[in-house]
Amino acid sequence: MPRCLAMESIGQNVNLRFSTYNKHKKFFKSASFSEIFDIVKFK
Repeated sequence: MPRCLAMESIGQNVNLRFSTYNKHKKFFKSASFSEIFDIVKFK
């Protein structure tokens, strides 16, 4: 896969993660940093 396409797909993945984060902000506020990191890392 060309590098620019790979970067674009990574960018979309990050955007998806942030939109999920915004949807679940109440949960994230009560979660610890390590829990948030695990969720971001594995989803």
